[in-house]
Amino acid sequence: MVEYTDLIEKKERIAVVGLGYVGLPLAVALAKKFAVIGLDLKKIRIEELQNNHDRNHEISAAEIAASGIEFGSDPEKI
Repeated sequence: MVEYTDLIEKKERIAVVGLGYVGLPLAVALAKKFAVIGLDLKKIRIEELQNNHDRNHEISAAEIAASGIEFGSDPEKI
C-alpha cells in the first residue's frame, strides 16, 4: 500500500491513464503537489505532450512544461 507521506515526498507517483479533455488537466493539477506519470496509448499524443503541445487547447505549453509530468505510452511504467 502506498502511504500519503510517500506521495507528498514524491517517493511514489500517481498515474493518470488517458490524457484527453479530463485526464490531462487532472494530471497537471495533481502534478502541483505530487509526482505524476501520464499514460496514453496514442503515441502521437505522448509525443505532442512531450513537446508541450495540447491539441485540445485545455492546457498551455507553459503549464505542460512546468508540470514535470512524465509522459508515456507503455503500461509497464505503472
